[in-house]
Amino acid sequence: MATILVIDDDPSILRLIGVMLQRGGFQVELAGDGEDGLATAFRQPPDLVIADVMMPGLSGYQVCERLRADPRTAHVPIIILTARSQPVDQKTALEAGADLYLAKPITPDELARAVKELLSRPTDVSPPAATRILAARTISVFSLRGGVGVTSVAVNLAIALAQQYQDTVPLVDLSLSAGHAAIMLNLRPKQTIAHLLASRVDFETIEKHLLPHPSGVHLLAAPPVPPPPGAIPADAIERLLIALKPHYSYIVVDTHSSLDAVTMSVLNASDTILLIFSPEVLSVQTTLATRRTLQARGIAPEKVLVVLNQTMPKPGLPLKMIENVLKEPVRMMLPYESKQMQAVAMGQPLMLSHPALPLASAIRAMSSAVSVTKVT
Repeated sequence: MATILVIDDDPSILRLIGVMLQRGGFQVELAGDGEDGLATAFRQPPDLVIADVMMPGLSGYQVCERLRADPRTAHVPIIILTARSQPVDQKTALEAGADLYLAKPITPDELARAVKELLSRPTDVSPPAATRILAARTISVFSLRGGVGVTSVAVNLAIALAQQYQDTVPLVDLSLSAGHAAIMLNLRPKQTIAHLLASRVDFETIEKHLLPHPSGVHLLAAPPVPPPPGAIPADAIERLLIALKPHYSYIVVDTHSSLDAVTMSVLNASDTILLIFSPEVLSVQTTLATRRTLQARGIAPEKVLVVLNQTMPKPGLPLKMIENVLKEPVRMMLPYESKQMQAVAMGQPLMLSHPALPLASAIRAMSSAVSVTKVT
């Protein structure tokens, strides 16, 4: 018996659709919002998903994107069932990954017919082969100002993605002057990116240099001593990221606080750039200048997401003032956490040592956001 997951924030509609499907001979799972629906789908992938569009939190379109981005549910047929019936709504739903767009109200026969038609469609891709439908999303964590928590964000984000998607996530430490990702993960690499780039840059060679961590993160470590200028060429970094992309769903890069050729090659190759800053005057001004510089160098503004990281217990500049300076809303904020310093010193990232803390929750929310962000 096929299992249908129905996601709708209206309890009466949710129950009605559930009854329709049960009478049609289907097993039904119900979810009252997008987050609950995704959690249900990832825990036990259904045979088909029916989702409303207008819901608090995640919309039906965002649910589609998240389901398509995850290897566990990339192959699952999706029906958008909504009262919105304009052509642009149908176009948006299909672009987000829906297989079928149906307008409310709908009769039980119409719904059952649509579900049976989708379930009977042959698929060219079996679920195991769907795990690499798309090349990996490369997410770079960056700031031109040191001391704002770039490495701790990169490490914890990589862990959050590995946990959320039950997948291996490479973490590439390109903070070449002071790479600390290995210390934060309590790893002792014998080979680093410097050793790798002295060899042929292909996936088999890269894989031998990736140091596994129990969290699911595989670290490509920075050398313990900063390499001479030009010792690590930008084109080699480009080849490295290209070689990794077909084999993973997500790649996280911890970048150096400069706009040298290596860093620019990474930022150009990234799908999302998390621009980290703290709520103090120099950091905000540096962030504003960085955004302008990246745009002048051809980086699409849509790729750059500013992230306010509260690195000190004191409040710092008011959010309204920060947004006025940046001329944009700050949609991602990470709260201060006193246990973060201890987590770094112990080599036990916060996502593992204190997963219930607000900072860990905020990083999980960030991982959800960056995993579906699209550049148009």
